[in-house]
Amino acid sequence: MQMMGHLPALLHNDPHEALVIGFGTGATAASLLEYPIESVTVAEISPAVIEAAPYSRTGNLALLDNPRLHLFIEDGRNLLTRLPRQYDLIVLEPMPPYFAKVVNLYTKEFYALAIDRLNTGGILCQWLPLHLLSPEMLAMVLHSFLLAFDDVLIWQEPKSNIAMMLGVNGSFSLDLGRLGRGMARPKVAADLAAAGVLSAADLINHFVMNRALAEQFSASAPLVSDNHPLLEFAGVRAMRYGVATRYGQENAERLRLCGTALQPQLEEGGGIEMVLRPRKASSCVSKLKE
Repeated sequence: MQMMGHLPALLHNDPHEALVIGFGTGATAASLLEYPIESVTVAEISPAVIEAAPYSRTGNLALLDNPRLHLFIEDGRNLLTRLPRQYDLIVLEPMPPYFAKVVNLYTKEFYALAIDRLNTGGILCQWLPLHLLSPEMLAMVLHSFLLAFDDVLIWQEPKSNIAMMLGVNGSFSLDLGRLGRGMARPKVAADLAAAGVLSAADLINHFVMNRALAEQFSASAPLVSDNHPLLEFAGVRAMRYGVATRYGQENAERLRLCGTALQPQLEEGGGIEMVLRPRKASSCVSKLKE
């Protein structure tokens, strides 16, 4: 999806190297190529996905011919292990964690590997499938994510139940001037408008969780690890008993409530920090744990 590429590219202050795990229709890689990023590496495990890409709704026929795009038919985690290369952005939109072996992209070991491959200030952006995660499963993911990254933000698309986790190697610092210039690119502006983001304020106001809130919500949750891939089993149980159908709306509403506890605060020099409104934060976490 386009926002998976746009969000981290806009939030990073100067990305040069990006990795996309999972090609899908090519929309994420295409979005990243709208920016002056020198190299976009794509790891896609299935050759059939690449063969089908030209027939998708986005029809990215010319994408694979872009000289800045480098495609590997390979498991994304394996590529990170095999190639000692550093990235400014790592973007992944894996299948839901109950698919065989996909949980390996949600474990504490994977996140430790990912941050080791990020440059200082680098950002990992991962899709959160809210419709397939119970609040307990969401807490497991966040706890495992928090273990690796220095700064964490959760962003929610205003027009849907789509959410994204952003983990930073170092402290998060947003250059508002650069953000505005990036959003002014015609194709970027069109994609953002389709997602309900019409201004920098819109984008910033849809951060629904910072590290402090995520820690409060997930503190008692078990970790997801290679040896204990708890999400794999919890997801199957949820699908079997039909409860997953209500997760999306419930999680989305809870995260939106959390968003009311965050307030953007301008720093000297034009940076921005997401700070908590304590009373609202307490209410938000209580609601999330119900």
